[in-house]
Amino acid sequence: MVTTLRRSLALLGLIAAVTLVALFNLSSTSAQDAEPGNALSISPFKFELDANPGDSIERTIRVTNNADVQQDISILVKNFTADGEEGQVNLTEDATSYSIAEWVTVNKSESTIPGRTSETYTFTIDVPENAEPGGHFGSVVFATDPVEVEGDQSGATVSGEIAALLLVRIDGDIEEEISVASFEAGVVTTDANDDEVFDEKSSFENGPVTFETRFKNDGNVHLAPTGTITIKNMFGSVVETLQLEEQNVLPDAVRRSLAEWDPGFSVGTYTAELEATYGENSTVITAETSFTIFPWKVLVPVFLAVVAVIVVLVKGRGRIASAFKALEGKNTADAPKKPAANKDDTSSKDNS
Repeated sequence: MVTTLRRSLALLGLIAAVTLVALFNLSSTSAQDAEPGNALSISPFKFELDANPGDSIERTIRVTNNADVQQDISILVKNFTADGEEGQVNLTEDATSYSIAEWVTVNKSESTIPGRTSETYTFTIDVPENAEPGGHFGSVVFATDPVEVEGDQSGATVSGEIAALLLVRIDGDIEEEISVASFEAGVVTTDANDDEVFDEKSSFENGPVTFETRFKNDGNVHLAPTGTITIKNMFGSVVETLQLEEQNVLPDAVRRSLAEWDPGFSVGTYTAELEATYGENSTVITAETSFTIFPWKVLVPVFLAVVAVIVVLVKGRGRIASAFKALEGKNTADAPKKPAANKDDTSSKDNS
């Protein structure tokens, strides 16, 4: 009894030790995840503002330090342009066709945020009297000062930055013009760099089917098209309606939007009809694409099985018919023959 009790206590002690080690490792990992350089978050991350020439607009940004240690930050104002078709932006101090950085001032250029706290910063946009109508784009950037990487003998440092985007629409001669650069069905795969790649297809074995819509902005202001993709079967019946994700398209840029449909087990030709609206006048743009779904790996074996059954039935039917004929012939041969009538008996009966 005493031996059993000692073993139980030893087992409990071992479990407690393992638990403490696990908790210590978890705490260490959490602290490492919140290392300087990637510990800031902001709210809001985007401002969409309307203004007139000569206006002055003031807003605030809340910046949170999610690390346990203080963060020394620098506050910068930059312009930005579209970078690719996925919605990324390129922050730059250079002037662009739609610059706004020179209009923006922030109440601080440097700051220190203690660990696990937040600070609020105020920025002002002073729109010039001669500001060109349309969209103007910039950002308020919060950059952490470089911090040496602990244990690295090369003197490497780590820093990070996070930005609040400013999208300002200046009233005046606004040009709103969106077109559909392409609308296709296909599949999304990943390349060697784990980046998503869209491959156009006109025929599918099964789902999901991904629809890629590429909107091109030929106007002078940012626009966010909204709309639906209606999928119809070969008989014209609606089988699914997908909602487009609302995304801003910057001037002189193309923005890609993806929508996915899982058809389940389906066969036939389908048509996808895009209908989107944009701008203050709710201008409508449309596009259409067709594709075929044929799950041959399922249908071909089924078809072959059906053909085999039909062949067996046809051959079996012929054999059964032959058997019946043979049996019928045998029965006819085995049947007793009736005796022929006697002519003399017939004559006697007639004479009587």
